[in-house]
Amino acid sequence: MLLRPHRTDRSKERAMLSPMQERPGRPDPVQAEAQGVLRTAYSSPDPEALVDLVRASYGVPVERARFLRRGLNDTYRLNGADHQQWVFRLYRRWRSAEDVAFETAWLAHLAGRGQPVIAPIATSDGSMFGEVVAPEGVRRFALFSYIDQLSTPPVDADWASRFGRALALLHNASDDFETPARRFELDAGHLLDQPLKAIGDNFVDAPKEVAKLRAAGTRIDEIMQGLDRRPGAFGPCHGDPHFENFVSAGGKPVWLDFDCGGLGWRMYDLAVVYWALKWKWPAWSVQYAASDDEIWGAFRDAYEAQRPISQAEWSTFAPFVVSRHIWALGLQAANADDWAAHNWLTSDFLAAQVQFLTTLAAELDFDLTV
Repeated sequence: MLLRPHRTDRSKERAMLSPMQERPGRPDPVQAEAQGVLRTAYSSPDPEALVDLVRASYGVPVERARFLRRGLNDTYRLNGADHQQWVFRLYRRWRSAEDVAFETAWLAHLAGRGQPVIAPIATSDGSMFGEVVAPEGVRRFALFSYIDQLSTPPVDADWASRFGRALALLHNASDDFETPARRFELDAGHLLDQPLKAIGDNFVDAPKEVAKLRAAGTRIDEIMQGLDRRPGAFGPCHGDPHFENFVSAGGKPVWLDFDCGGLGWRMYDLAVVYWALKWKWPAWSVQYAASDDEIWGAFRDAYEAQRPISQAEWSTFAPFVVSRHIWALGLQAANADDWAAHNWLTSDFLAAQVQFLTTLAAELDFDLTV
């Protein structure tokens, strides 16, 4: 394990990539094979090595690391003496130094604005994150305080109202955020082009469903190309604001998981909330204590009380809802190997998801065809 401090090189222009694209900088496969080393796509480090890494990087008395969650990135709980606890995030190789610099700077900005986020802890040299060489290439990491008593409250009109108000305040507090770090945008390339490629590559035995999604993507892409990027309507977005990422800590709301965030249209964040309410992914530990209409109405009213939305913005709501589902399907397809998901990412699964999307689009009076 080779530890090195973070040094962001801002002199090189590069394209913003995403979890659906490969990152440069991984070990050379020819050289690895010549050395008799099996190429690695996604490694799980020894927890004891992470303990050493955190001690060396942060100077905190960590004694034990426990792997909590494998997802877009890896999350660990760290335990120290006197019941001290931290959360350690080990980013996968697709997260560049620029990506993580943006995310951690944004979290620090939001914390400074009094928003209920968990800001990163600085390393011993003052950086907001570090880098470490893993078998698959350079991975970034960050350390956060551990928040006790986290829970996902049953979603009723009251909690939905708190959620709507909090999202509007988060958007408002982000309007003056500035950083030299560049990060991917939540644009047509990120929400449509990359996901559709991953879907096409993974579901080769479902050509009709893939064609329908591509047609929807073409229509939405035309709409997105003409969207205004005026301040307020366009800016830093959470990217994944659903009811598992807006939780309670002893009764007080807390935002989690800014991993999918970036610069985009704020209407996309609202579309994600609506999409999640309709999709109700079984893996989420969310209980709904009111009807969809009650929850959405309370959320929307509370949001607009803090940040009124123009009719022009609302006109993009349905396209963003549809694009979110395409993005989600593409994310699953792109990570099928790393998540060992090929057993359920089948043509039947895609057919069911396209049917869900067709029904959802019809409810929003949006035609999926070109």
